[in-house]
Formats: sequence, structure tokens, C-alpha cells
Amino acid sequence: MTRSDDTISELFTLAIEAEKAAMNFYSDLSLIFSHVPQVGLFWEKMAKDEVIHARELEDIRSMLTYQQLTMPSNSSLITKARRELGRFSAKFDIKSIKTLDDAYDIAYELEYSEVNTVFQAIVSEFVSSDIRSKFVLSLLREHVSRLEDFSRTGFNPDNRENIRARHRQHT
Repeated sequence: MTRSDDTISELFTLAIEAEKAAMNFYSDLSLIFSHVPQVGLFWEKMAKDEVIHARELEDIRSMLTYQQLTMPSNSSLITKARRELGRFSAKFDIKSIKTLDDAYDIAYELEYSEVNTVFQAIVSEFVSSDIRSKFVLSLLREHVSRLEDFSRTGFNPDNRENIRARHRQHT
């Protein structure tokens, strides 16, 4: 069922919120794994990628007219974006992360979720330049590749299970 706020603007808002939620999650991971510098740095880079993704979406949105932004959006994409954002609060519970393997599994699920489908659809539909579109999508591919490469560079599932998260106690 299409809602009255199922507009192009709302689609962008949801997609940007998802990128920012992922950025916050990766930033939190960099803190709880900061005792392993290479791992902390990896999550920091993942967070920075998400900042770039959010900025790209904001830039694309800023090029659209008011009329374009208020047009009805693809209801399927909006539904996917809302559903994923709804799942994020449960998925991104940093306190539930006990090992690097836990963190990696959630990150992997995130990067292969509907969020990236929405991101790709936005780029395909709203970026008119092929060169720009290819560039933005290459940022996304590079980001996902970074996660896959992480597992191949010394942090395989067995190693990840042995690296414990260090949650700070609030006093």
C-alpha cells in the first residue's frame, strides 16, 4: 500500500539514515576493537566509507528539483528501506558483539542487505551521467570488497572468534 509520504525525498531520507546508522555502527566497532590497532583501523575505514556514501546520496538529492523530490517513489524500494532501518536497531546492538566474528557477521549481513539494493537503485535512477554513476557504484563495490578482503588478510573465521570485544564500563 502506497503512503502519501512515499516520495522520492522520503526514499533519499531513508537511504541516508541507513548510511548514517551503518557509519555509527562501524564507529562503535572501531572503539570496541581499538585494542587491536589493525582491526580498529579497519572499522574506522568502513565508517568513513559510509560517510562518503551518505554524502553522495545528499549530493544526488540536491540536484533534484522540488517537483522531482515530491513525486511518488517506487513503493517496493521505500518498503525495503523502511524494513531495513527497522531491523537496524536490533542488529546494531553493540553490546551484543562479543567477538570480532560477531561484528564481521553483522557487517557482512549489512553490506549484502536491501540497503545496498536501494542505494544502487537510487544511483541508477537519479544520476544522469554514466561516468558519475559508475564512480558512485565503484565506491560501493570498493567498500564491500574491503569487507571481503578483511577475511582473507589474516582475519579468517577462526582468528575472528579469538578476538574479543572490549566494551567500556560506564560509571
